[in-house]
Amino acid sequence: GAPARLLRAASRAARDEIRHTRMTSRLAARYHAAFERPQCSPQRLRSLEEMATENAVEGCVRETFGALVGLYQAGAAQDPHIARAMTTIAADEVRHAALAWQVARWAQQRLSPTAQQRVASAREAAVAQLRSEVTASLDPELQQRAGLPPPSVALDLVEQLAQTLWA
Repeated sequence: GAPARLLRAASRAARDEIRHTRMTSRLAARYHAAFERPQCSPQRLRSLEEMATENAVEGCVRETFGALVGLYQAGAAQDPHIARAMTTIAADEVRHAALAWQVARWAQQRLSPTAQQRVASAREAAVAQLRSEVTASLDPELQQRAGLPPPSVALDLVEQLAQTLWA
């Protein structure tokens, strides 16, 4: 029951993700890294609350943070191939994050107050999990080559999003 504009944007985002997979698989091959092709299988039709919860976690939290990290990598990666790929990917991920927030607003209007609270709780739990994940130490060479933010910077990025967007 989503509006056509959201459906079109979701289809475009899906095509973007296929392109990102191709780009990152080429990078993996360039550096002789293992790359496992993602597997997608048909899913059952989910309730609006289930979809809104997944969108809150994967879109509003993870995709939004991923877009910010992608922008960081595009500017910080020492490897020009990675920087170029991340410039393209980050621009798409910013658009995907914006779509997630549009979907969240659309779904919110259609959920009961109790369901809205469950979705908000799932988003808060995703932020808490992200906080713990970004503090893991990184391989220094990978961090520099790929332009990954150091754990302290990544945590600062999470906190800035938590104060301005996820609050």
